[in-house]
Amino acid sequence: MDKIKFIPLIEPPILKDNQNGKILQEISFNNSIEWDSYQKNQIDKIYTNFPQPIQSGIYQYNLLKISLANMEKIINLHLADTKIVDSISLFGGYAISINNKIELFPQCCGLLEEIQLWKNILNKNFSNFYLTECHPSPLITKSKNEIVIICDDENESLDVIGNIT
Repeated sequence: MDKIKFIPLIEPPILKDNQNGKILQEISFNNSIEWDSYQKNQIDKIYTNFPQPIQSGIYQYNLLKISLANMEKIINLHLADTKIVDSISLFGGYAISINNKIELFPQCCGLLEEIQLWKNILNKNFSNFYLTECHPSPLITKSKNEIVIICDDENESLDVIGNIT
């Protein structure tokens, strides 16, 4: 029997415009080594004793390994000067690990609040659903005791199949 786990991951904000407190979006890098170095440098400047990314080249971090002091910094930087009622959930989502190997990472623009959608797989009256806040937006279907996750996009495709009990 497969051991399936959901691992909560977040993408901590690292860039901030000192003039208006907003997160900056665009910086250009020549290769992934430059980006890895930049990412680590920014994390080290902002946070204290921050955990390693979940995997090399993936800038998502296990939420359960982040200290409360760092979470406070993450939330403050994420919100910047946005009113909390106008804000969205932290970026990230849930990695799916099958037999201790991550088979699916949160998709681009995913949100931590997606756990509410994933709970649908436990529903006796299960019906197909999409993770609508990310792209590609995975389609989650069920056939007897199998969950099928289909990520279909022009530039990216991934199918994951796992048994549930």
